[in-house]
Amino acid sequence: VNVKKLIFLGSSCIYPKYSKQPISESSLLSGKLEETNDAYAIAKIVGVKMCEAYNDQYNTNYLCLMPTNLYGPNDNYDLNKSHFFPALISKIDKAKNSNEKRIIIWGDGTPKRELMYVDDIAEACEFFLRKKTKHALINIGSGDEKTILNFCKFIMKELNVDLEIIFDKKKP
Repeated sequence: VNVKKLIFLGSSCIYPKYSKQPISESSLLSGKLEETNDAYAIAKIVGVKMCEAYNDQYNTNYLCLMPTNLYGPNDNYDLNKSHFFPALISKIDKAKNSNEKRIIIWGDGTPKRELMYVDDIAEACEFFLRKKTKHALINIGSGDEKTILNFCKFIMKELNVDLEIIFDKKKP
C-alpha cells in the first residue's frame, strides 16, 4: 500500500506528568508519565514514533495530532470510565436530580484543562490532511485553559444548581 498521508490521533497524556504549561511538543519523553494512564500513553508514544520513522524512511507525511480533552455527542458519562468533563456533568446532574447539597470532586480543583468540541478536531484533521508540514507531532486545542473548579462552576450555572464543592485531595 502506498499511503503517503495519514493522521494518527494521540492524546495529551503522552506528555510528562509535570510538563511546563502550556505543553509544547518538545516536551515529549522529557519526564515521567502520569502513573494512572502510563500504559495508554506509551502505546500512543509508540504510534508517534512509528509515524516519525515512516516519514524518515519512506518520505511520507504522517501527522500525529494530539488533541486536548474532547467532548461532544455520545460522550461517556460513566463515573468509573469517563474523562473529567463528562464526569463533572454527570456528578452535578445527579446531585441536582437527587436534591443533594454538595458534590465531591477529585483533587483540589486547581489543575487546568482545555476542552475542544469533537467537530473542531474533525475540522483540524481535514485542515492537516490538506497541509504539508515538516512537523509530525502537532498539539491541537483551543488555547483556553480553565481550572477544574471553573468547569464545576460553569456546569452548575448551566444546570441552574448551586452545590457545595468538596475536594477529595487524596485523589489525583
